[in-house]
Amino acid sequence: MLIDPRKSPTGNPTDVHGVTADVDGLRIVNVPNASQLLPEYGVDVHGAPARGLAMHTNGHLGADLLHIKAGDQFPVHTHPGDHLLFCVAGEGTMSVNGRTYKIIPGDLYMVDGMVPHAVGAITDHVILAIGAPHKPVDSPERMTFVDWTGRLVDKPLTVDQANAERVQPGEIETIRCAWQGGCASTVTIDHRAHSQTTSTVMLYQGWAHGEAGWVCPSPHGSFVDLATPA
Repeated sequence: MLIDPRKSPTGNPTDVHGVTADVDGLRIVNVPNASQLLPEYGVDVHGAPARGLAMHTNGHLGADLLHIKAGDQFPVHTHPGDHLLFCVAGEGTMSVNGRTYKIIPGDLYMVDGMVPHAVGAITDHVILAIGAPHKPVDSPERMTFVDWTGRLVDKPLTVDQANAERVQPGEIETIRCAWQGGCASTVTIDHRAHSQTTSTVMLYQGWAHGEAGWVCPSPHGSFVDLATPA
């Protein structure tokens, strides 16, 4: 016998809109019906111009519907876990590593949680987002705002802003200790985040910077040597 849980004659509870049905420990959600209710019944997504509606969660794995209005986009961000995304309706975009790709209904794609990315909408756009560990759409723990390198930012960046802040030649520098005894110590310097001048002494991962340049923190007996570019 084939049962339609949304029209169950047994009196099992069914959502009045025909969106969800809970029967025999099974919860069924009709995604197309839910997407019609999302703009009205959804909640604001934390940190993004979008609305979200919870579909399923067991506390670890969960699914949400997201509605993004035409022309809006998420800031560049990462997640605490991986996300599987399915385009339910409308045309959208997915931006990764400064490149933007068109998304159309029926597209299924996966984003590793720690890969900086941003979703956008060309037309009104509805996507089903499945993730683990699952965080509610209105939770500040769902997204971490970063630039394309994964570096934390003080203010969320749009795709265009993140592209404008991409690393330029010489902004990231790796240096190594020049001690002839063979010290293997190195450090990576982000010149965008730290201003170095000949009159300023700074500490970076234990390395000191002053008028003569960067100095390795390793004592090498009774002296330290200046560092040179790696």
